[in-house]
Amino acid sequence: MARRNSGVKVTNQSKIKWNRMTMTISTLDSKRVDVLFRKHDVDRSGMLSKSQFAAMVEELNSVKPPKDAIDFLRISGGVKKENMLDTVKHYNEYMKKRKIRQQRYKALAEEFQKYDKNDSGALEFEEIIDMLHNHPMSKGKYPKAEQVEQLLVLIDCAETHVIKKKQVPDALMAWENMMIDANEEKSGMCSVM
Repeated sequence: MARRNSGVKVTNQSKIKWNRMTMTISTLDSKRVDVLFRKHDVDRSGMLSKSQFAAMVEELNSVKPPKDAIDFLRISGGVKKENMLDTVKHYNEYMKKRKIRQQRYKALAEEFQKYDKNDSGALEFEEIIDMLHNHPMSKGKYPKAEQVEQLLVLIDCAETHVIKKKQVPDALMAWENMMIDANEEKSGMCSVM
């Protein structure tokens, strides 16, 4: 016999899960951090790898974390137990801002035809440069070819060298993250977790 969900109609499951994530993060204490860390540090290295950290966040949130959020944390070297709570808080802050950014990028994606000058249904290299040039984070500067290549790799378009309309929001979010990273490197504020 199938169980019903207490009779409450749930219209936005992701909102429910996100509220639970926020609540869970705010109630994380050192004992819970220790339990979660030991559970997900399956190789007993004393650090959570990127995939182990993502699995821990998924357990907290009941939803797989988006790749851009995990990449934003720059945890390729892993997360030590003493840094885990701060890293989870950074993830939470990113996710709060992500929704606003996604809405902004969806609006920009509506201007797709403005950049797709040959009506191919995809932005080719020069069209991508034009789109990125008009992004607020570019500050009116044209991106370098290497930066565009890096962007294409980040959004899994390196083989095709084109960005389809549905990929524009992800491309713009990745571009903004690249510009944030570049600005932090210039100012020497790059932090390692």
